[in-house]
Amino acid sequence: MLKEICSNKVRNIFYNRFFFITLSLLIIQCSQKADPHLLPISDDKDNDYLIDGVESKVYLDPKNPDTDGDGTLDGPQLAFRLVSRIDSLPDTVQTQCSYAIKTFFTGNDTCPVCGEEIQKGEIKVVDPICNVTCIVPLIGLHFLEKGSFRYKYSDGRICDIDVYDLYFAAFGPVDTKIIP
Repeated sequence: MLKEICSNKVRNIFYNRFFFITLSLLIIQCSQKADPHLLPISDDKDNDYLIDGVESKVYLDPKNPDTDGDGTLDGPQLAFRLVSRIDSLPDTVQTQCSYAIKTFFTGNDTCPVCGEEIQKGEIKVVDPICNVTCIVPLIGLHFLEKGSFRYKYSDGRICDIDVYDLYFAAFGPVDTKIIP
């Protein structure tokens, strides 16, 4: 009898914790305006729009969708910080610090989500000290500005931004996390 009571208590605690964790994840996800630019990522168990294997490499918790507890999912938060950092980088070749250079091509890409016309081209983010380069098409930058590391062309092709290379190209050799 005592074994059955203890077993039931353990089962209830498990179900309550599981329910609480599940409910917490739903609250976090529902509290954010679901921008249709946020495209699901495979291998993302906590549903924060970042690949689990990349999260620990950029100092985030792959089991927690909101590592710093501020109410913003890790993926969009990191994307917004990267966009801000890229915008602050010099737009000419440097030898001692990261830089970002945009190159424009002829024509436009139309965002299949919002219909905005995006000039064809790319942004090249470089850390010359560590010799890390990440090239992102401008349509990809458009999605990054909306919080997504995955982007879609109007013809249906879906591509991913290399989060790891972009992170280190933009921030250089850092030893601290950029999401407090």
